[in-house]
Amino acid sequence: MSYFKNKKGLLGSLYAIILIGYIISQLPFLNADADLIMATGSRGSWTDEGLNTCQIRNFVNHGHFNLLDSDNFLKTPFFSLFLFPFFKLFGISMLRARLITVLFCAILLLMFFIRKITLFIGVVFVVTTMMLFPIHQYSHLCLAEMYSSILIVVSALVYSFYFRENRYLPLVLLFALLSLSVLFKIQFIYVLAIPLLIKMADYILDRSIANRNQLIAACIILICVVFGIVFILYMPFKEAWLQIAKQQSGTFSLETITVDLIWENLKLNFLSKRYLMFTVFFVFSFFIAIKHIVSKQHPKEYLTLLVVSVSWIIVELHKLGFTYLPIRYLISFYLSMGFLMSVVMGYYLSQAKFIHRSIAISCLLAMFLMNSYFYKQAFFSRSYTVQKMNSYFQKLTSEKDVVIGPWAPSFTWETKCFSYPIWANFLGDRDIIKYYRPDFIVSEYNQKDSGFAYKKNDINLDDLCDSLTQAKVAFWKVNVYLVKKQIR
Repeated sequence: MSYFKNKKGLLGSLYAIILIGYIISQLPFLNADADLIMATGSRGSWTDEGLNTCQIRNFVNHGHFNLLDSDNFLKTPFFSLFLFPFFKLFGISMLRARLITVLFCAILLLMFFIRKITLFIGVVFVVTTMMLFPIHQYSHLCLAEMYSSILIVVSALVYSFYFRENRYLPLVLLFALLSLSVLFKIQFIYVLAIPLLIKMADYILDRSIANRNQLIAACIILICVVFGIVFILYMPFKEAWLQIAKQQSGTFSLETITVDLIWENLKLNFLSKRYLMFTVFFVFSFFIAIKHIVSKQHPKEYLTLLVVSVSWIIVELHKLGFTYLPIRYLISFYLSMGFLMSVVMGYYLSQAKFIHRSIAISCLLAMFLMNSYFYKQAFFSRSYTVQKMNSYFQKLTSEKDVVIGPWAPSFTWETKCFSYPIWANFLGDRDIIKYYRPDFIVSEYNQKDSGFAYKKNDINLDDLCDSLTQAKVAFWKVNVYLVKKQIR
C-alpha cells in the first residue's frame, strides 16, 4: 500500500510548486546566450534558433515563403506551423519565441497529474532531469529538439494511462503522439520503432493471442505511418530533400563505428563530471527496471512505463556511433535516461518501505544539489552577445533590407527585414548576389559557418562590401558586412 495513499492533494501541490519553480528558473535566461558548455562541437545553440524559424518569420513579416530558402521548414514542419499563430498574434522576438518553448514544456509536464503514481514520477523527473544542465538550457531555446523530446514523454504517460483497457486505443495514441514528435523534427523518425519494441517485449513476456495481435497491429501501423510520411512529406518535395541531404552534418555508418568512437562519446557526454552522477543513477535504475520487468510482480501501469522507457533508450543507442554528436542530438537521449530513472525512483518514493523511500530521496537530493550547482554556474556566466547584435541590427536595418548568412536569422529577431541562411552545399546553381540581392552579409571571418559559400563562388567579401563590425559569439568571430550600393 502506498505510503501517500490519502495524500494525492498534498503531492499534487508539491508537484505544482516544483513546476512553478522550474518555470521561474528559466526566466533569467530568456534573453541570454546559450552557455559556453553548449558549444561542444557545434554552433547550433546560437544559430539554429534563427535557422529553425527564418522561413516562418519571413512569411509572417512579408508573406514570402519558399521551401528552398532554407532546409528547416521541411525538417521541422509542425514546429514552424505551431509557432505561426503565436508570431502572427503577438509579434516576433527572441524572448517571445523562447517563452513559448518554456510554456510548451511546462504545459505538457502537467500530464504527470493524470495519476498518483505519475505525480511521484513527475516530482523526480522535473528535479533530476528537466533541471539537468543541457535539458534546462534547451528548455528555453526556441529549437525543435525539446518539443519533439517532451512529446515522447507525454506519449509514454498517455499510453500507460489507457493501457489498462488492453485494446488498440493505447497503441494508436502512442503512434499518434510519436508521429507528432517526428513532424516537429523529422530526424526523430527513429522513435516510431518504440511501439514495435514495446509489443515485442510484451509478446516475449506473455505469448498470448492478445499480445500477438497487438504486435501484428504495431507492425501494420508502423508501415502505414512510414509510407504516409514518405508519400506526404518526401515525394512531393524530393528536390528539396536531395538538397538537404548534401549538407547533413550528423553521420551514422556501420563502417565508422568503432569501440574507440563509442568510448569517446561516452566519456565526453555521459562520464564527464557534469553528467557522471546522472549516469550512475540511471545505470542503477536500469538494472532495477530490468529486474522488475522480468519478475512481473509489480503494478501493471508501473511495468508498462518501464517497458516504454527501456524501449525509448534502446532506439537512442544508435547515437553513440555518431562521428559528429553535438549536445542537441543528445537531448532526447538524456530525457530517455531521466525518464526511466524517474519511473523507478518515483515508484520507490511512493512505497511504504523505508529502504525504497530512502533510496529515492537520496537520489532526489543528490541530483537537486548537483543541478543547483551547475544552474548557479550558468546563471553567473550569462552573456548577451546575440541580444546585443539584435539591437544593433534593429537600429541598422529597414523592413526592406535583406540580410544573409547562417548567423543572419539569429541576429535579426527584432527586425522585420528578410533573413536567409547561406550554405555552399544548399545553394545549387544559384548566384548568391544576384539571387538574394543582399544589403548585409553576416559571415564568420573564415566562412566556416557557410561551408565557404562565398569563396567557392569566387566572391571576395572585402571587394563587394564594407566591413561594419565584428562580434565574438562564444568561440566564433562573426563579421557584419554592408554590401556596396553599386553591387546590390
